[in-house]
Amino acid sequence: MIQFLCPMIIWLMMTGFFAAVCYAFSDSIELLKKLHGVPCDRCYYFTGHQQLKCAVHPCIAMTEAAMHCPDFVQAMPRPLAPDKSCGRSQGDGVV
Repeated sequence: MIQFLCPMIIWLMMTGFFAAVCYAFSDSIELLKKLHGVPCDRCYYFTGHQQLKCAVHPCIAMTEAAMHCPDFVQAMPRPLAPDKSCGRSQGDGVV
C-alpha cells in the first residue's frame, strides 16, 4: 500500500507546485497589462526622476491609483537633439 501512496503524494505535490507557478505567472501578466495603462509617463507633470516622479501627485505616480488622475495633461513631444556629427562641420573636407 505504501508503495502506491508515496508516488501518488509526490505526483500531487508536483502538480500543485506547477499549478501555483502557472497561476502566479498569469497573475503577474495581468498586473503588467494593467500597469501599462498608467498614463504618467505621457503627462506634462511627470519628471522621470526617482525622488520626485510627479510634481502634482508624487505619492500615486506610476501606480494603479494614477489610472484616472484628474490632473493629467498630455505632454508635448520633446524635440530630438540636433545631430552634432562628432563636432565636425560640413566644410571640413573630411569624408
